Amino acid sequence: MTCYYEMHVETYATLSKACYRCPFNITDCEREDCIASDGFRRMIYAINRQLPSPQIRVCENDRVRVKVMNHMSNGEVVSIHWHGIHQQNTNYMDGVSMLTQCPILPLTEYEYSFVASPHGTHYYHSHVGTQRGDGLAGALIVKPSTDIHLQLYQHDLMEHTLLIQDWFHVLGGGKAALHLHARDNNRPDTLLINGVAPGDVTSDDGLNVTQIPYKFLTVEKGNSYRFRVISNALMNCPIEMYIESHSLLVIASDGADIAPVITDVLVISGGERYDFVLLANQTAANYWVYLRGLTDCSQRKTQTLAILHYEGAPLAHPLSTPNSYDQRPTDVLTLNPFNMGLVNDDPTDMHLTLNKLESAETNPRWISQEPTTKVYLQLGLHRTSSPLFNVAGLYGWMDDIIDIPGGGTVLAQINSVNSILPPWPYLSQYDDIPESTFCDVGSASVNETYCQDNFCQCTHRLRVGLGEVVELVMFDRGKYWNISNHPMHIHGQFVHVMAMGQMPDLYMTREDLLKLDSAGEIKRNFDKPIKKDTIMMPNGGYVVTRFKAENPGVWFLHCHNEVHVEQGMSMVIEVGDSKQWPQTPSPAYKCGSVVKPATQSQTVSNTASTGSCLLMGLRICLLLHVLRLSQ
Repeated sequence: MTCYYEMHVETYATLSKACYRCPFNITDCEREDCIASDGFRRMIYAINRQLPSPQIRVCENDRVRVKVMNHMSNGEVVSIHWHGIHQQNTNYMDGVSMLTQCPILPLTEYEYSFVASPHGTHYYHSHVGTQRGDGLAGALIVKPSTDIHLQLYQHDLMEHTLLIQDWFHVLGGGKAALHLHARDNNRPDTLLINGVAPGDVTSDDGLNVTQIPYKFLTVEKGNSYRFRVISNALMNCPIEMYIESHSLLVIASDGADIAPVITDVLVISGGERYDFVLLANQTAANYWVYLRGLTDCSQRKTQTLAILHYEGAPLAHPLSTPNSYDQRPTDVLTLNPFNMGLVNDDPTDMHLTLNKLESAETNPRWISQEPTTKVYLQLGLHRTSSPLFNVAGLYGWMDDIIDIPGGGTVLAQINSVNSILPPWPYLSQYDDIPESTFCDVGSASVNETYCQDNFCQCTHRLRVGLGEVVELVMFDRGKYWNISNHPMHIHGQFVHVMAMGQMPDLYMTREDLLKLDSAGEIKRNFDKPIKKDTIMMPNGGYVVTRFKAENPGVWFLHCHNEVHVEQGMSMVIEVGDSKQWPQTPSPAYKCGSVVKPATQSQTVSNTASTGSCLLMGLRICLLLHVLRLSQ
């Protein structure tokens, strides 16, 4: 079957004139095109004037066609990524601006066409800047041809698909700019659940106070329900979810089925998805649903509540007083905990880390083979001089502007390199990109020792042959701010979680990791390791993953914390050579820089931090020098 959709992307507003007197007349909040959110009026980006964007439900292997029309009045471009869809042989439909396609220009349209696979809970979102955190994100549910968990639940309702995220009272791009350039914080104002955050609202004249109502999730006593939870968190904010008097039977993560496991608390980081079954076996009443923000969200004790409502009970608040942020239950089972449960291998531990879960599928034959390629990727926040956010000798470098000895700018990086997308789309205009734009993982073009103390920038890539078995070992250095969160998302494939671990002092070097591995202390699980496409990295710890490179093309690997990916915590995985990549259908429009960068030979190890900058940084430095000469 072919499923066709139209998406009108535009600049819009919460509490627009479509809302009439909402929220002071609550019935007005239900009007068409009214977006109440948390009762604070602000600009947003919207698809079909909905928040979250419209939910898409299709069947596995359906053909999905989506026409996206860019009507944004402020001249912004857009592209849509289908997060969780592997795009087998349709790499050009992955929706990463300047990687797999040209962005969709204002007043133009673009049609995406792909096969809905694999099945599971996925979502779609803008892959330009911070637009996804400002409204451009919606659920994408692919129903399986055969559901191995079907006997566990009776209902799978659209209203039980929950898209949750951090929410700001300013545009995400503005928040990021203030954080990176003006030392402002990156903490959200609230958390949204399906576009709503309950709370008090005061009228503009200060004379009236009302409340945005709670979101009700309705069930019937004695029935079982499949809930699908998607985190679209923009910043450093994993979210804990728990439901008063109910346990959660988790059956899938990132669309991949797992052996059912019971938990009391579920932690979900940006880009992750979890499915759980809820058995409505309590007294027919109302119960609190808690969303509790961690890390940066914890500093404001950010928490949002909804209500689990049993049919037959009054449509009202629960009788119990809700827990405050600090009253989170203790001594309860927690699945996917943040920074817990990896150091102590006690089987009675209450933390269900990913390496303790089991796939519901049989092992692929290649999983126990010796990997063809083994790669170590160091993730971390590094103190370095960056021409993107400071100018040496003027401001921001070697100044005590942050609580780190010696000052400096802290950048999110992979292997101490800030990655940028090329000035021409990687997939469709590969031949236009000078080779000097790239630096390869493990090659002579990347001197990691040098880059630990100097600013290095390039299009960072990992090249693997088609059919290779790749062991990708990611480790977080820790050291600075051990509450930082790196949910690493890979496009185009699943990875199997083979092992996880963490250093007791939450600080890990490459030497520590190699020493552990050579001593046999990293125990790989070859018995049904789960599949993921987004993994919350432990601070000062590691995750060992494996995948088989069977999907030719160029695939983005990046942190789903938007400030981090904008800083450069990303890279491109090339699977196969360019002749093996799917060819962009004709006609395909081209885009990119008008003037090609200089083609002189350069590597990320020969660039002095005080005299020049690499690639994009070079252009920035030249511009600054020109401006100063003209003064």
